[in-house]
Amino acid sequence: MGKSIMFLLCSALLALGCNCFSIDSFHAVVDVDTIAAAKQNALAFNAALKAANSSKTDRRVVIPEGQTYFMGFIGGYNFHEVTIQIDGRILFSDHFSVWGTDSDSMMLCENCTSVALQGNGIVDGQGLKWWRLAYLGKDFRPKLIRFRRCKDVTVQDITFR
Repeated sequence: MGKSIMFLLCSALLALGCNCFSIDSFHAVVDVDTIAAAKQNALAFNAALKAANSSKTDRRVVIPEGQTYFMGFIGGYNFHEVTIQIDGRILFSDHFSVWGTDSDSMMLCENCTSVALQGNGIVDGQGLKWWRLAYLGKDFRPKLIRFRRCKDVTVQDITFR
């Protein structure tokens, strides 16, 4: 299905009351590379996950197409039958103070079932600064994504860097 047809279909569904949880609705900040923005975007993403998990109708979290979000830690715990639709771009912050030295992952799904991570977007860990630091002997790189004690997980069509 072409993008324009898909756009029209999605617009029609939204007009009919199909609700998804865009991180924009939870005060995400677009295209701002600061520690404060990364923390705010992580809060927005985590709030959207909670809202989708509590919903009785649409259980989707959306990263909108054409948008870039600098992000801190995303943690989803005990959610079920939730779809994370990444059509935009997530750049995990390379400001080391966002993570601390004990972070084991940038995105964590724990104790979750029937989870889909999909879309045409990009999840970027911005590894260059992390590898440079590791080369200097300070290696505390968190994993890009981790699924812990999860069942029935689908990951499809997303680019990971």
